[in-house]
Amino acid sequence: CSPIIEAFDRWAVSTPLPWHGTASVLLTALESHRTIDDRERGWPRAANALSSILRRMAPNLRRRGVVVEFDIRMGGTGKREIRISRSTSS
Repeated sequence: CSPIIEAFDRWAVSTPLPWHGTASVLLTALESHRTIDDRERGWPRAANALSSILRRMAPNLRRRGVVVEFDIRMGGTGKREIRISRSTSS
């Protein structure tokens, strides 16, 4: 299993959803939920790498009831947000 998905699952349990923020902020948040050996198992070193992993994981997360939306523009800053929420469909 991916170290990101494991950390993401631990993070999602302790974080109220919906959540929104940049990939950099999410990477920092996930850092506190990773295990010691995650760095060796492919832990992303940069926010763009995390974003890429999340894009690939999004369909699986959606099947598990978690919706991940990308490239939400933050007004006037040029930054893009990621939004993470629980699915409302059954």
